[in-house]
Amino acid sequence: MQFSEAVEGFWLTNKRNRSEATFASYSRIYRSIQEWLEDKEIEEVTARDVNGYLNYLEEERCVQAQTIMNHWIALSAFWTWASPEFEIPHVVKNGVPRPKVPKKMREPHSEAEVKLIRRGVQYMKSYDPANEKYVEVERRSYVRDAAVIAVLLDTGIRAAELCALNIADFDRQYGRLNVLHGKGNKQRILPMGDRSRKRLWKYMSVRKEYDETDPLFITQNKKRLTRDYLFQIVSRAGSRYGVKGAGPHRFRHTFAINFLRNGGSPLELQRILGHEKLETVLIYVQLAEVDIESAQKRASVGDAWVI
Repeated sequence: MQFSEAVEGFWLTNKRNRSEATFASYSRIYRSIQEWLEDKEIEEVTARDVNGYLNYLEEERCVQAQTIMNHWIALSAFWTWASPEFEIPHVVKNGVPRPKVPKKMREPHSEAEVKLIRRGVQYMKSYDPANEKYVEVERRSYVRDAAVIAVLLDTGIRAAELCALNIADFDRQYGRLNVLHGKGNKQRILPMGDRSRKRLWKYMSVRKEYDETDPLFITQNKKRLTRDYLFQIVSRAGSRYGVKGAGPHRFRHTFAINFLRNGGSPLELQRILGHEKLETVLIYVQLAEVDIESAQKRASVGDAWVI
């Protein structure tokens, strides 16, 4: 059986267990290796082939280490299914080393940068021929984009999760978002502060007629925001006022680190971010530069219990 046919069988078995974002990502990866393998028979694919493909990504296409890791994960998932299905070796597990990804500092946005991005969603520069200079004009999508920035900053929500929200997922009474299809298809509740609630309320007030099943955030053509569209909103807002590297995921880091700096606990942060492992959250603890000595003075059990 050709590789492409095997992939079709993989999705018939596994698609319902994957999010739309994972399905799209894995599909791109499978099409890429299918082309590289020239769609050879699945039984003929070896660990050498997969190693050669990953080397091709690194050496010829200059793909970043994290992206190569994503390819490895997707291919490992495929062969985990294909190995018992076709009674063939798990070529990834048995012969393709897991790529090493250098740990990067999760650099948050500063308060000043966030305010510039916030300005960037409100204004853009337009040339005024009468005065022969550039002036700031308010953008048409300002109310929506300001709400997007507020929600990203205040909840640490993932880009895909924000795009998947429907109007019914915004609990106006309690000021929270219900994430029904988080990573791993898990549900969780994200409380919001008054400012982000007001931004979202203002955005909803300017929407025309809508149904509870409609997307919470829409484009000018009334289509659901995509992850690429969302990235453009944030990155372009940053570039208008000189903020480099702005993006939805960086807002997630910004929320996490400042949540801890403002007194939130790692366990609370784990629940809000939707991480399975506490170890992932502990990275943010290190970056938050929490003063352990002063924390001990505030929270000493021995002092509190007078022993």
